Amino acid sequence: MLYGPAVAAESVGVDLVATTKQLQDLEDSLTKTEAVLLDLVQREHLLLERAMIQQHRMMATLRNLKHWTEYSPILILLSYFSLQDVVHCSLLLQALSPVLQDQKKYALDFAKTIDTIRQTIKGEEKHIFETKCRYQALLMDQSRLFEKKYALTGHTIQPENNTQSLTIEKAIETILKPLPGKIPQPTNRDQKSLVLQLPAVGEIAPPQQGKDLSLKITTRSEAQVVSPWHGSVVYSGMIKEYGQTVILQQDDFLVILGNLGSICCHPGDTLLPGEPIGCAVQTDPAAAKPDLRVELRLGWQQLDPRPYLASGSKK
Repeated sequence: MLYGPAVAAESVGVDLVATTKQLQDLEDSLTKTEAVLLDLVQREHLLLERAMIQQHRMMATLRNLKHWTEYSPILILLSYFSLQDVVHCSLLLQALSPVLQDQKKYALDFAKTIDTIRQTIKGEEKHIFETKCRYQALLMDQSRLFEKKYALTGHTIQPENNTQSLTIEKAIETILKPLPGKIPQPTNRDQKSLVLQLPAVGEIAPPQQGKDLSLKITTRSEAQVVSPWHGSVVYSGMIKEYGQTVILQQDDFLVILGNLGSICCHPGDTLLPGEPIGCAVQTDPAAAKPDLRVELRLGWQQLDPRPYLASGSKK
């Protein structure tokens, strides 16, 4: 049972979960709006190219029309041209006039469509700006909640930077030392009760062949990363090939969250599902977006986290 500051800290944790959920919703909204904006800009460029081609066609028709309009009286005045040439010239003039009208109509339609797209682009850009403003305001609320929580727990706002780079095996060995005896095995009860929520908003990469069962989530740079379950922080710091990493423990299970840009939790913290632990960072220069690494382990044994994802998290 929790008492005093611990109860107050858990209450603040509930507020942090709610605030961080709003931040993740805004991240999702920004990702979708930016995709719409990119599509609109590409459509605008395509239409501008087509409008340019149409403009060239219209100018060519105008030159032809002007040429034959000026040439027709000369054909009539010069007696050595046959009547057939004059008739041919008149037919060309009659044919070019409706062509020019159609081309003018197409050019006007292009201009209207481009103007509509540009108005939509302005609307989407305004929406992105307003969303980013709300996001910054929520980040300030989140920061105030962190200050309140850490004042209750006695921790600093920014955890100490653990520069010691361990291997994942060494980190797990350190965690499992207090648990002597046989390595636990998953039971039906464990499998039914264990539920993970996605720690970040993003796309789940397809499973890779081989022994690596980890989950890769492609997300936004600086995206909020949250606790996927109700568990305790047993490690935070650098791990070789994982970067900045947080390890959470629930009963005999461990969740390892790697490729973090910043960490905002401390070893010993008890986190609620959805409570923030840090932000994602782009570690691969060749990648367009950060890839958050999520591993599930039972002791040393690596498990596939996908079957444990909460309903609605599987994408």
